[in-house]
Order: sequence, then structure tokens, then C-alpha cells
Amino acid sequence: MKRALLAALLLLLGACASFPENPHLEHYAKDAGYRFERLQHAGNSDSLFVIVTFSGGGTRAAALAYGVLEALRDTSIEWQGHRESLLDEVDVISSISGGSFPAAYYALRGRKTFDEFPDKFLYRPIQDDLLRLALTPTNWFRLAAPSFGRSDLAAEFYDREVFGGGTYADVIARNRRPFVVLNATDMTTGAQFPFIQDEFDLLCSDLAGVPLARAPSGTTPAAAATASPPGSRTPRTTTTRASTRGAPRARRPGFRSPRRDRRGPTSTSPTAASPTTSACAARSRRSLRSIIPGACCG
Repeated sequence: MKRALLAALLLLLGACASFPENPHLEHYAKDAGYRFERLQHAGNSDSLFVIVTFSGGGTRAAALAYGVLEALRDTSIEWQGHRESLLDEVDVISSISGGSFPAAYYALRGRKTFDEFPDKFLYRPIQDDLLRLALTPTNWFRLAAPSFGRSDLAAEFYDREVFGGGTYADVIARNRRPFVVLNATDMTTGAQFPFIQDEFDLLCSDLAGVPLARAPSGTTPAAAATASPPGSRTPRTTTTRASTRGAPRARRPGFRSPRRDRRGPTSTSPTAASPTTSACAARSRRSLRSIIPGACCG
């Protein structure tokens, strides 16, 4: 009898497992949030524009991307009469899948990455750790919940063990180039999904509250969302939030504001009315936005 009660309790707790909501954007401001033009560039010359891209491929891709960062750090150049590291001149890093781990860590910790990242990620048995979590009986009930999957479990691990709970608010507070764009793929359209405030403005969501390793929980973690090939983990969903005051406006006939029903947090229905809507409503077709880990750009 006690075992039956315990099993029932665990099932009940598992059913309650879910990803956290991606934060609502209280007020749209084009001069706020994680945007390239807002980042300080002391020591970075605007006369030399450098973009670095990191592809996917699991831990091997992470190791390669980290090695590229090291090589850029150790490469000395002379520009406008000054001797400097080429890494200091990098303006943008765009990454996908495994390459997003060192990219995100560098956005969060800067040059401390070279002292911390190898032990936190490259030299540890990440796959064994994730497998151990998946095989832990207490997690079976959570994984059985309709709104919690393997990617959510992995994102919790990355948030706790790799990124130390760091969020985009920490990256914004650091306020330094390079501008790091972590990319995933929209499962519905196959389009690129970059974790930048310009994209989240269209969802009426505040990127600052998104963990680097756990991206909007109705989303994918910035790093974990991009960190594995399609099918190896469950997709994540980003919820289109309610209309935000001051949000940019766009013409997109055929859609109306999200409405709640049994199909999920928000859903959309086609209509011929209201040809002019806020971008939030115009993009409401993404209201339950499933993100494929990886899949885009490598």
C-alpha cells in the first residue's frame, strides 16, 4: 500500500514538471536589451570588423571553437599603429550546436574562459553525466510529463554545472564586444532562430531573463537549444507573450493575437481581419515555437 502511494505521489510530481516561462517584455525599447549597437567597444576598432562563426558537432565542435578562441588570443596584429590581440578585434561571434558552448561562455566570462571552460566542459565526461541523469529514477517521472523533456533535463545540468546560472542579464551587464549570436532552428518553418533581443522583441519576451544554458524555457537554452542534432533530444518551445506596449509594428495579414485554448499556452487562428498588427501578434504563428537543437548552419 505504501509503495502504491509513493508511486502515485511520484507520478503526480512528474506530471507537474515543466519548463519555466520565457519572460514577458514589459516595455519595448530599441535602445535596451542585448543588441550589437549597445555594446561598448573599448580596445575594439570600428575600422576593422571581424566576424567569427562556430559550427556544430558536439564536444568536438566545442573543442575546435575553443581552440579558435585561443588562437585568436595568441595572434598579435598591428592596427592603426597599435599592437593588439586579434581576439580583441572580434566584433561578432555566431554559433550553432556544440560551438555555442564556448561562444556562450566567452560572452559570459570573457578571458576567464581560458582558465575555466576546459575543466567545466571539455575535460569532463558530459555524455556520461547526462546519461546518469536520464537513468536516475526520480527523473523518469519528470521526463514523463508532457511539458518536460530530455533537452530540459540537459539544460538544467548545463545551467548548474557549466554556466553557473548565468543569464543574458549578466552578458548585458558585462557590456563588451563581441556580440555573440547563439542560433537554433525554428522546427515549424526551418528558419534560423537567433538568441538576440531583436528576435525576442517579436515574441514580446525579454531575453535578459533567459539563462544562457536554459534559454527561454518555452524555448531552448541558448547553448542547450543549439547543442545537439535533431532527434537526439526533444525540441523546446518559446511562447509568444501578450502584446507589449511600444512594440514594433508590422503588416502581416492573416493572423490575429494568440488566444488560449486546450492546444497549449497560446495558439493562433487565421483570419482576414486586422491587416496591421503588432509584431508580437504578427509572429503569433510562433506562439508555440518549437526549436530543434542544432539543425541550422551546421
